[in-house]
Amino acid sequence: MAPTVGYSTFQVGSFVHKKYYKALKLIQRMLEKDFLSNWKEVNAVTCSLIKAVPGKKLYCKPFQPRFKSLAWEFSCILSTRLGYIQGIKVGKLVESCFVEDNEKIARLDKNQMLKQVNQTDIIIQKLIEKSKNKEKLLRN
Repeated sequence: MAPTVGYSTFQVGSFVHKKYYKALKLIQRMLEKDFLSNWKEVNAVTCSLIKAVPGKKLYCKPFQPRFKSLAWEFSCILSTRLGYIQGIKVGKLVESCFVEDNEKIARLDKNQMLKQVNQTDIIIQKLIEKSKNKEKLLRN
């Protein structure tokens, strides 16, 4: 058995646990920062794509038979975001969070689609920030 140089196994274990916990928290903060940075970038690209597609082209099927239409692809993004919003609000992502009607969303015009994308972006960022603030309060 190796000598502990005056420290009990409990003290050494406690020290390691504290360092491990601090490292995990640092990694979590870095991941949150990276996630939000990526989220903002992807949202900007999504908005740029919607703006760049001429209104009538939004409903064509350029990748037939693989995809339905560009509007359908954007409706999938929106329904997923609405599911994330619901999941964040209830505290877990489950299948029942994702119940939006993609057909209905796909019928939105270009401006409505862009508005919905921007609104869901704002809501998700606010929910994430609110969640981060709640965690800070619980730690203190």
